[in-house]
Amino acid sequence: MFTYYLDLALRSLKRNKVLTALMVIAIAVGIGASMTTLTVMHLLSGDPVPTRSGTLFYPQVDGNPTPGDFKQPLDVMDYQSAVDLWGAHRADAQTLVVDSPVRLSAPGVNLPTLMPSMLSTTSDFFPMFDVPFRYGSGWSADDDARHARVAVISDDLNHKLFGGRDSVGQVLRLRDTDVRIVGVLRSWRPSPVFYTVAGGRFANGDTADFYGKTQDVFTPFFTGLELNDGNFQQFTCWHMPERPGHLQNSPCAWVRLWVQLGDAGKVAAYKQFLDGYAAQQASLGRIVRPQNTRLRSLMQWLDYNGVVPGDVRLQTWLAFAAAGEVPASQRRDRRASRARRQPRRGVRAMPGGGRAGRPDRRHRWPGPDPARPVAGSPAAGGVRRSGAPGRVDVRRHLRHCDRRQPAGRGPAGVPRQPGGAGPSAKDFVVRCSCAGARPSLAGHLRQAPFSPGIR
Repeated sequence: MFTYYLDLALRSLKRNKVLTALMVIAIAVGIGASMTTLTVMHLLSGDPVPTRSGTLFYPQVDGNPTPGDFKQPLDVMDYQSAVDLWGAHRADAQTLVVDSPVRLSAPGVNLPTLMPSMLSTTSDFFPMFDVPFRYGSGWSADDDARHARVAVISDDLNHKLFGGRDSVGQVLRLRDTDVRIVGVLRSWRPSPVFYTVAGGRFANGDTADFYGKTQDVFTPFFTGLELNDGNFQQFTCWHMPERPGHLQNSPCAWVRLWVQLGDAGKVAAYKQFLDGYAAQQASLGRIVRPQNTRLRSLMQWLDYNGVVPGDVRLQTWLAFAAAGEVPASQRRDRRASRARRQPRRGVRAMPGGGRAGRPDRRHRWPGPDPARPVAGSPAAGGVRRSGAPGRVDVRRHLRHCDRRQPAGRGPAGVPRQPGGAGPSAKDFVVRCSCAGARPSLAGHLRQAPFSPGIR
């Protein structure tokens, strides 16, 4: 089969070299574009934490007190619910996450004030998400409890401020507060930045922001709330806060909680704990939909938010469609050219004896011979137009039935009759019909005996 198609390809190349070369180039470009977009699609939809994703979960509790039939809880939690669940320590590890812009400077560094993004989180963040360190380490749980003024910075910020050297112990100024650097990260950029993903189902495919760079400064959760108070952004609010940006104990959802659970039994136990907490808060009148809780794994959470941008999905489909259309169009072109080159087989009978698609021509009947003229025809040797009634050009039909007859054979290979007579009309009609003659000619042919000289 391969050699057959190879032979067809070589014949096509010899017949039309330019067109074949263009088709090969078009197919190659289509395959290249398809593989490129497929690779991008694979990278954007991959697992951002392959070593830990099976144990990372995102709990949700609907803290919105507004009555209504809401099918899904809010993507983030209110401050009280998040801190209550974090403080219960029912998971193997748990961390709170909230980001905000912050004004930063470094004493002794000749650089203008910067405005990087700061992540306020807890000590479990770094081991839970397998964050790599170049210098130092993260802070401890005691630093969380004491609201210690410490920070971890990114590799990019360390190169910008300190030239890439070990900056552990150096001082940063966040707004008006000095903090001490306890760790410097290696180059770390999960794709997407999963721990801040939220609201993707409302973005209509515009989720490119999920693939930005990570934050440059990491501080203990409660430390960050104190030194950058007033600069936090809410996800949604059911009432306007008294002081925008100051969101602790406000009627807003703005804090994310991640937990780590080692096995299926712990996952089921934590889900039961989550339902119990929602029921307890409902009895206190703070939650109106206690049944509206969720515990999704990391990959389920990313899929729920549709993190892959819509334009990337569209480009992938278009690339594959273009790659498939090129050979399809080539096949259509070949079929069309084959149809144009294909000779017409057989004879199409027309009223009055004419032939379809041919100009009206005059034919001279042969002189007197053993073949009798068709009934109603003019005398032998007369002239009649091909469209005249009763006119049948038998020799032309014979030529279409079998153009190449071996010696000593009649039309379509039928043996001659004894005594030199030609084949019978019946044999001719049967053989000719197999070669494409129309059955409507049979009536005329039966009335026309054939001369042995007709081939």
